[in-house]
Amino acid sequence: MWFQETTLSEVSSTGEKERVGWFEAVSADDVEAVKEMLKESPASVNMVDEQNGWCALHLAAWNGNTGVVSVLIGHPLTDINLVSPGGSTALALAAQQGHTGVISQLLAAKCDIHRTATLGGCEGVTALHLAAQYGHADAVQLLVDAGAATGASLMTTEVRGITPLHLAVQAEQLDVIDILIKAGCDINQTTDANVDTQC
Repeated sequence: MWFQETTLSEVSSTGEKERVGWFEAVSADDVEAVKEMLKESPASVNMVDEQNGWCALHLAAWNGNTGVVSVLIGHPLTDINLVSPGGSTALALAAQQGHTGVISQLLAAKCDIHRTATLGGCEGVTALHLAAQYGHADAVQLLVDAGAATGASLMTTEVRGITPLHLAVQAEQLDVIDILIKAGCDINQTTDANVDTQC
C-alpha cells in the first residue's frame, strides 16, 4: 500500500467531561444523547479530541453511524469539511471504511469531494483514493457518480502521479478497477517512476 491506514485511537479519558461525553455518545451511536448535547452546547459540535484531532463527525463517519451523522450535518455550526491534524475529513474516513450511507449523507450535504489530505507521507490523497485502495466498490461508484476526479494523483516522497486506478490495481481490487475504467480512467497513465495500471 502506498500510504498507511488511518487508525482510531482511544478518546482521552483525561479530557474535560463535555469532551468525553460527546465522544462516548457518538461512539455508542446514541442519537438522543447527541441531540441533547447539541441543545446544551451547540458551539461544541466541532470540538476535537486531544489525542487524534477528530471531531464528533469524524468519529461518526469512521463508525458508519448514519443516525448521528444525520444529526450532526443538520446542525448549522457543523463544519463538514473539517480536516483533522492527520489530514482526514469525514468523507475520507467514511470512504476508507466503505460506509456508503455516510458517504451519501455527506455528499448530499455538499461536502468538498475534491478535498485532499496528506496521509502517511502521501500528499494529494482523496476520498476516492482511499475507497479504491481498500476495495470499497460501492463507495467508489458513489464518489465517481458524484464527480470525484478519477485522474487525481497523489505523491509520495519517491513517486508522483499515483491515481485511484493505480491503487486499485496494486491492491487487486477487480470490481473497483472495472468501475474506474468505465468512468474513463486513463489505463495508460504511468507515474513518474513508470508504474502503470496493468494487472
